Amino acid sequence: MGRNPWNDLGSVKLAKCAQSASAAANLVAGADAVVNLAYDFSAPGTELLNEFEALLQSCEAAASLKAFVQFSSIAVYDGWPGGNITEDSPADGPGGIYKQTKRAMEKRLARSPLPHTILQPTIVYGPRSPQWTEKILDQFRIGAVVLPAGQDGFCHAVHIDDLVAAAILALRQKVHSGARYIISGAHPVAWRDFYNAHAQLLGKPAASLEAMPEIPEASGSTRRPAAPNALRQAIRVFRSVFPHGTIAAGRRWLRAFASVGKPIVYRPPPSDLAMLRARGSCSIVRAREDLGYEPKVDFETGMRMVADSLKQRGRWGAAARSRDTP
Repeated sequence: MGRNPWNDLGSVKLAKCAQSASAAANLVAGADAVVNLAYDFSAPGTELLNEFEALLQSCEAAASLKAFVQFSSIAVYDGWPGGNITEDSPADGPGGIYKQTKRAMEKRLARSPLPHTILQPTIVYGPRSPQWTEKILDQFRIGAVVLPAGQDGFCHAVHIDDLVAAAILALRQKVHSGARYIISGAHPVAWRDFYNAHAQLLGKPAASLEAMPEIPEASGSTRRPAAPNALRQAIRVFRSVFPHGTIAAGRRWLRAFASVGKPIVYRPPPSDLAMLRARGSCSIVRAREDLGYEPKVDFETGMRMVADSLKQRGRWGAAARSRDTP
């Protein structure tokens, strides 16, 4: 195994799920730095902001803490996904729950005395990435995928390894001034190529194209509505008991069970159509100049890494497996 890149950073704690006040205090105790990854799509924005506040207050009270790195999103910008985005682009206009919540977290951090840095990743893919790799793989495994016909948009993909590298660079800064940094890959890839690369790994047919309605572009995905309170609490308890891999396997089993005897067709939700057609751009110049960030994983290499992960976990598609065997 290679050298652990975190070794020289002291005690780094990762906030990977929503924290109660007591859990946040326990997490932060003795930490030199905290990296906040937490965001629960099943919870309403107000609840997420309350939990974020509990985490921040614990961090602000911790004498040992030297740095706080917040994972935000490029979706906070008003012009995303169709505009030409930099860290100076407007970000306080209307938008979906995800955009508004992530932006509110950024603004709360700006009022905090904590030494902090904000990372704004684009489309994060790679091994075990739930939204932009695992879910797409499951869709191709279980059914057929349909994408909008017409203009094919730009997917500003960033591999998870590059995002981790950016977080390490942010932690190693001598001064945390509260700056925001867009984190993306070196070059975008067409959305159809992005999807079809996942299909190819499994030996499945490429996504078909279908005329879909024109949806006005809106910054930030609205995602699904928050679940009812009782269901939301049950989901959180379930997540706290079972590891992510077990939950993901359960989802795959349920999808496969539901698909028995009937065709399954996956179409993008209306909230994603503008993104799949958009040809905007985003700049990583500031991250390059200030952090020394340089994306090292191109899309072809990134998908090979996904394939290696699938082999290791025994999730390689039968058709792809037969091609790979001499």
